[in-house]
Amino acid sequence: MSYEPPLSGNPNNIAVDQHVFPQSAVARFKNSAGLVAMRLTSGKTLMLTPKNWRFCARRAWDQGTETFRTHQIETSYQVLANAVASGATKSLSQEMSDVVTSFYALWRARQAARAAPMPDAKVNGIEGEELTKEKEEWLEVERNTMFIRADTTVPSRFLTGIQMRRHMDAIELGLEGKRWGIVKSDAADFLVPDGPGELNVVPVTPAICLCVGIPDMVLDASEVGEINRQMVRWVHQYFFAQDLERCSIGP
Repeated sequence: MSYEPPLSGNPNNIAVDQHVFPQSAVARFKNSAGLVAMRLTSGKTLMLTPKNWRFCARRAWDQGTETFRTHQIETSYQVLANAVASGATKSLSQEMSDVVTSFYALWRARQAARAAPMPDAKVNGIEGEELTKEKEEWLEVERNTMFIRADTTVPSRFLTGIQMRRHMDAIELGLEGKRWGIVKSDAADFLVPDGPGELNVVPVTPAICLCVGIPDMVLDASEVGEINRQMVRWVHQYFFAQDLERCSIGP
């Protein structure tokens, strides 16, 4: 689906390439060359930098959704993920688990928005307004406000943002009070799907994955392979890893 480009030169710094799984989280799966191995559903493998557009939706949700609520969720998660990855945090408290749950809900909502983009919507019974592109961007960026155009349409990205927030709220409610376990393995690598589907998992590094409702534990290669195969079943377009050959998913 096409996206609406910003003003020439993008003076308002609108996010066009919107990472579904944050760039900083993708970067934990880089190899020594700074690249991540992406496997497409076609079977083709690509070696990409974490900022590559293939990890992104293209202006699928509005700027307010990109920056207002999600920035704090990402920041809190990255602090926690760094502590887990370094070994400074060995088990997650309920407060820490709530941070992971919010991030997981964000990841799922973003992937759902990318996988099923919404069209612009006609609004009946409300008069729109003739707006310049400059005024539209000012409203979106500076006022975090949805607008209705003269033809009575609302850009799809605003509706997507509303849908994402509802989706996130529902996921967080369903996981309220749940604890996440830290699952580790030196025998095989965890991969990352383009979206987790309904699996309550968040891969952190090739050696660490967070899972709901299980104790902290160490897995062997076959157990990692089973988790990876479950994640692959939910893939829409791709999954990625530091080293696909270490993911124990078979041919």
